[in-house]
Amino acid sequence: LLATAVAAAALPAHSAEVKIEEVVVIGQKIERSLQQTAESVAVLTGDEIERRGLLTLEDIYNQTANAFDLGNNEGFGIRGVTNNSSSTGGGSGELATYFIDGVAITGFGKRFVPMDMWDISQIEVLRGPQSTNLGRNAMMGAVVVSSNAPQLRAFDATFMGGLGSEDKREAAGMVNLPLGEAAALRLSGEYLEHDGFITNRTRDESDFDARENQTLRAKLLIEPNDRLSLLASFQYVKSTRGQNLQRADLASDIGKREAFGALDDREVLDATLATLDASFELSDAWALRSITSRFDADYDRMDDDDGGPEGGNAFRGREATDENWAEELRLDYVGARLKGTVGFYYTEVEVENLTRGLVNINPTLVGVPEILLPFYPPVLEINVESPFYGDTENFALFTEWEHGLSDRWTLMAGLRYEEERQNNDSRVANSLNPATPLPDPAVAGQIAASLLGAPFGPIVQGGVAQVNRILESQLVPSQERTDPKFDVTLGKVGIAFDASNDLRLGFMFSQGYRAGGSELSLTGTQSHYDPEHLNNFELSIRSTLFDGAGTLNANLYYGDWKDQQVTIGLNGNIFDTVLENAGKSNIYGAELEFQGFAGSTFSYFMTLGYSKTEFDDYNSVVDGDLSGNAFAFSPEWSAAAGGTWHFGDFHLGASLSHQSKMWADVQNERRLNGKTLLNLQAGYSGERFDARFYAKNLTDEEYLTTSAAGLAPGTEIVRLGDPREFGIQLTWRAG
Repeated sequence: LLATAVAAAALPAHSAEVKIEEVVVIGQKIERSLQQTAESVAVLTGDEIERRGLLTLEDIYNQTANAFDLGNNEGFGIRGVTNNSSSTGGGSGELATYFIDGVAITGFGKRFVPMDMWDISQIEVLRGPQSTNLGRNAMMGAVVVSSNAPQLRAFDATFMGGLGSEDKREAAGMVNLPLGEAAALRLSGEYLEHDGFITNRTRDESDFDARENQTLRAKLLIEPNDRLSLLASFQYVKSTRGQNLQRADLASDIGKREAFGALDDREVLDATLATLDASFELSDAWALRSITSRFDADYDRMDDDDGGPEGGNAFRGREATDENWAEELRLDYVGARLKGTVGFYYTEVEVENLTRGLVNINPTLVGVPEILLPFYPPVLEINVESPFYGDTENFALFTEWEHGLSDRWTLMAGLRYEEERQNNDSRVANSLNPATPLPDPAVAGQIAASLLGAPFGPIVQGGVAQVNRILESQLVPSQERTDPKFDVTLGKVGIAFDASNDLRLGFMFSQGYRAGGSELSLTGTQSHYDPEHLNNFELSIRSTLFDGAGTLNANLYYGDWKDQQVTIGLNGNIFDTVLENAGKSNIYGAELEFQGFAGSTFSYFMTLGYSKTEFDDYNSVVDGDLSGNAFAFSPEWSAAAGGTWHFGDFHLGASLSHQSKMWADVQNERRLNGKTLLNLQAGYSGERFDARFYAKNLTDEEYLTTSAAGLAPGTEIVRLGDPREFGIQLTWRAG
């Protein structure tokens, strides 16, 4: 970290011909410039996204310190912790939230909502606890995406078409329509179709993981006078995706990207997002703001459960609906030295999820001892049915203030009181398929006596009878209705010192929180768990270099994470688990991000992130003491560097990103190698016409994003990151 800072400071003097634009962080309650924000935030504006040639959110994460994609847009991570529970192995709430135009994306929507950068004005990656700012599901941070707003009194239109490798086809358009002097409508849409990279040998399909995405967006801005502003947004998203998991044990070379499942695996999401953002200036200092949002999604999934040709009719399907709406009403104040906000927030989230299927399970995974395996079928066929309904209400009161104590010192503080009420109805109705019955204990005893001798007959008979009772008890239909309630008061406080006009030093203490809940395992075991808490301490440096032509920002953090919600295995059965507050961790690390201009022709950036995650306490009945283990999907190091050179109407750019190796499980048994990706772009920008050629993962780096044991004996399930891609985009502007 120090070496990078020294290297950046030692760069030759820059021309101030082009300066770094002032970036305003809008994902928090108080809007302030990036250089005045003490929390760790990475911001990429639409101009910077275009300059670097970034096409998807995965590209954004690859170039952001201590942020990462879980692979193929399956989720994201911040500071070594995934947005879901993959890193720590427990908890039903999210650890980080994804917002689009003020809408909190919940459920399966986070994997399918728009990931492409068409008509986007700004991306913010907020690292560290955002619980006082954004509330629930933001203990480790948030990703805030903002699309372009309508422009008053101006007509504009842009259209783009593109082609790429593996029959990638894309088209997009935007039209900005003025509606008189005080209103404007912006319409945009994007369509992307891609054959994918995996060939299914069993089904003889070359586009097994094909993808199709549709996004339609409408935004209406009304500003009848200088005090009132109304912005209404509506988005429709439909995403269809084939299966990108592979059976490594069946492939001679996983780099060939071959699948062997017998079924047509598909995932489909239909979602709508809507927001009404109203702001009214009561005076020069006071403003009233209301943000109302709505999210509705339907999700369907079908999987070949064992991923191979031998599974017969084994499958797993899921049907889910996810709805949430939220209202935030607040009073904002901006004075000469004091600015802040006070308000309330309410949200209701409704989830319905039905999982059903026919699952082939290795008897060892459900607790059958190795000595008794010869008496059981090679696999047990289980008819699975697991419906769930959840209704969560969350209410909060919050306030946040920033006061300039003097010309150099600034004090920051925030407070949030939150109540959450859950109504959960969980059911499990699994049954053993008659095709694979449990062995008769008496028959098993007779076989053992004849093969091993008379004394072994009663032993085997008793053992089989005991195991059968355990298995049968786990197949008894179960239902749990719970209504847990939680409340918490969270705070943050910080101070900043302006050492000069170009250097600000800061310290921030903030608290993070994830609510507790209840859960029913696949075998009917009930869990009731409490909230978990994070106390985070952070130092920040914000510096402007080269007379405004560059910025160098850094954050150093330490977090004390208590009462972690972790999964404890029972009875040697991987499906018989309970969630408990049995974990404790200390996490720490740093981020450093630099960007600058060398004259008007060359722009460049460098980022470096370090995150250390490790369980201090985690004792699992099945896996033993996991204390000292690193989190799963938690790379310690991330780094990126790149630049873009403009010469006349042409430009040439390159970027190199690296992510260190990590574990694929909390047991630290499966290792995922690191990745180093080289991307190139070149293009022409005219008055009305642009052309851009891009190459992603130019060296065709092969790396895994998932590695796990399959349900069938000796099987291995993996997911590969995307291989080398080439493409071209042509853009035409009407005005």
